[in-house]
Amino acid sequence: MITRQHILGCLACLAVATAAVLAFGSPARELQAAVAHAELHPGQGWRYVTTYAVKPEDRPKAEIAINWWLNMLLHERRHVRWTKITETLYGIPLASVVDASRVPDWNMAWRVVSASDHAFSVTGQVLIEGKIQTVQAPGGWAGLAEAGRLAAATGTKFPLLDARQWLVDSSRAGAYYQMVGVPGRREDWFAKLGAVGAAAGESIRAANLTDRGPTRKPGRIVLRAGVSPVWITRDPARIQADRDPIRRPVNTAEIALVHDAEEHIASVNGWPVYALFDAAGNRQDTAPQNVAVDKHAEAEGFLLQAGISCARCHIAVGGESLWAFSDETLPPDTAFYARPDVALTFADIYGDPEALEIQRQFHNAQAERVTRRAVGVPIQEAAKAHRWAYESYIGQVDFEQACREAGVHPMHALKVLPASTDPHIRRLLGGETVHREMWASSFQEFAITCGR
Repeated sequence: MITRQHILGCLACLAVATAAVLAFGSPARELQAAVAHAELHPGQGWRYVTTYAVKPEDRPKAEIAINWWLNMLLHERRHVRWTKITETLYGIPLASVVDASRVPDWNMAWRVVSASDHAFSVTGQVLIEGKIQTVQAPGGWAGLAEAGRLAAATGTKFPLLDARQWLVDSSRAGAYYQMVGVPGRREDWFAKLGAVGAAAGESIRAANLTDRGPTRKPGRIVLRAGVSPVWITRDPARIQADRDPIRRPVNTAEIALVHDAEEHIASVNGWPVYALFDAAGNRQDTAPQNVAVDKHAEAEGFLLQAGISCARCHIAVGGESLWAFSDETLPPDTAFYARPDVALTFADIYGDPEALEIQRQFHNAQAERVTRRAVGVPIQEAAKAHRWAYESYIGQVDFEQACREAGVHPMHALKVLPASTDPHIRRLLGGETVHREMWASSFQEFAITCGR
């Protein structure tokens, strides 16, 4: 029998849930807003990100981060920004923002990025023809019908993502390379940049260092000129004679510097574009850990990744796209340097150290200029915002953040969650934090139990 007390209890729960919706954003509300916008602008390939799960006081910083990174990925002459649709929802019409030749790569990269979404889709395992397979479906607790409408209006199943999650996954090598357009081979990369250089692989200018900061080993810095100049560091995995650039400052047929990995920083329309290659010229997602590590990436095993590690280390921490350095090459006063072919090559490469410094300063000035024009702040401030957004997402999740991401008021969550047997939810209720991936696996139960 339904009593007056039952009705009052239901009304009380409804009031709590309503208050939760009003006080907090939610995946459902963001999805509804995206549907309303996309159906007014069909056929333009809109993609959306949302900052609903970011604290209100941090949203301006998040907006700087996503706009800066969008321009870093596009590296076009024109500067674009995410269109602000609501206080928390942003969108871009892919068809008009991204060059037509790059749209397929961006669509593929967006699918890669969306694979780790848990706020606007459901991922689970199903039995298909006798085999267990992992499948991802849009909508879920955020709204199946609305997800279908959004997919129809945008032309993709997963057009809406958490802004920080988009930033994290587009900053990692796989999607990053696809979005910026770095080919798999070094020679194709040089051809795309219009970079020139001698057949031996050297360029107009170079410098040798006995201790290159990030690797703590000797290294060579090479500048290849071209339509889009590219700075290259050649780094060894171990220190020995054939890997010592001071002893082997130029390459000849008989003797050459041996290296194991390369970091490339190109300047494309003023924007830094990053790539890692091995000595054979194959693109790499990460640097070998016996060559270099990212000391700021403790949560990711100190792995140096193309994209995030380069931007964080050089700009957010170092303050400049290219750091200052001093050429420590020994003067050409030995019999080896006396050979005409070696002496000529040496003079071409190392004869004017001021030219390298002028080019380095020009590179940094260009990066500073385009950043200020695109997002209105200095490049280091933009990079620090990017780093904050990245690290705040991959870090530990506490109860308050869990409630914010599920779109429910903490008081409501405390009322309905104690019966849960999920180990990660119980840890959150006990005041502990959980790893991002553990929270993602518990998000479904958290959201469903709270009625989101």
